[in-house]
Amino acid sequence: MSSWKQHIRAFTIFDWTILLNAITILYMRLIPFGILAIALAWIYLLVRGRVSFQALKTRGFWLLSIPFSWSLIGLIYTENIQKAGEDIGRILPFLLFLFFFSTVSIKKEVRIGAVILFCTALISYLVVHLVDGIGSYLSTSDISQLFYTNLVYDTNTVSIFNLFAVFALFECFINSKSTKWNWILGVVLAFLTLYMLMLQSRIIIFSMLLGYVVLFFVYWKSVKKWALVALLLFSGALFLIPAFQGRFGSVVEQSQAIEATTENQPVDAPAPTNIYINDCSTSTSLRYYALISSLEVIKNNPIFGVGTGDWRDELVKVYQKNELRCNIKEETAPHNQYVRTVLKFGVIGFLFFGFLFLQFMLKSLREKAIGQASIVISVLLAAVGYDLLDGGGTAPFVAFFLFLLFPSSSFYSNTQLKP
Repeated sequence: MSSWKQHIRAFTIFDWTILLNAITILYMRLIPFGILAIALAWIYLLVRGRVSFQALKTRGFWLLSIPFSWSLIGLIYTENIQKAGEDIGRILPFLLFLFFFSTVSIKKEVRIGAVILFCTALISYLVVHLVDGIGSYLSTSDISQLFYTNLVYDTNTVSIFNLFAVFALFECFINSKSTKWNWILGVVLAFLTLYMLMLQSRIIIFSMLLGYVVLFFVYWKSVKKWALVALLLFSGALFLIPAFQGRFGSVVEQSQAIEATTENQPVDAPAPTNIYINDCSTSTSLRYYALISSLEVIKNNPIFGVGTGDWRDELVKVYQKNELRCNIKEETAPHNQYVRTVLKFGVIGFLFFGFLFLQFMLKSLREKAIGQASIVISVLLAAVGYDLLDGGGTAPFVAFFLFLLFPSSSFYSNTQLKP
């Protein structure tokens, strides 16, 4: 503890702004203020001569700049410049955080501290909403007050935050040598697992369970890996309770209805107009037809995609051709980062992104620093169901932790960031 106190006293103003961003990154409205604080602290260090631009010359910096630089390349052949500008604005944090974190030396304690502070702030946020949900349930006897959108406003974003937190805290659990902290972290992990199932964000729940399996093998040599089996069994027991099965039961019914309406249709026939297309509240049908339409656009633009700003316009054209009225009204995105990347940048762009995240995964497996494997696994799994690299709430979160936990200056070196 005394060692940590000494480290904290040595924190710079820039270090404190990083810790501030670990909290503001939870709230989309506060994100610009957090980034502004980092920018002002960076300018202060620049004036003091404590900023180095040496890392900007490294291969690691240019490798990590792929998400933003490829979007700029997509401007060359896009037609909808306004939409392209909006897209680039949403992923601007991928350039800002990379630049700031590459030009200022950041202590290991600050990196770990940001992860712990983020998880602590998230848990506090979840507890407040859970208490509010319990109060609503006691006054109305409506069990739905404890589930899904009745529990928190932005279910999907909070679920993605929760996904990272549960993996990161498990890494803390693995590295903790204190019996007391092991018990505390064990209870917290069970709480976050319970909360994830209450949020009922289906794809993120599957991502969490699959992530537990992945981490089980990543930490194969640790005896503590068996705690993951306990969490899986705990999740299975919760799924036996009917209230936890709600949205999973509805998606099965919706999927069966979609299959029933599309079977025996000619391959090239327009998608049928039916109650599920007209019912805009049915997310399963919206996502299903968005993915089918995305594949049609990709088939016509496989190599370089349609550009940074044109992907939504091209999707809407397919929706109109196939009379997908609700998809037209919503301008439904594919809700899949892999598909969205191919839509915008084609197979070439997808391979660049794939190579980048392969490097992240390999480096996290080599170093096993707290938070590294957690953020990579979270992104790779959550990307199946969400456009999280382009989302207004999730893109800054991903950029912040990727570039904080993977310094560009050491990306190609053997530097070890031990916990």
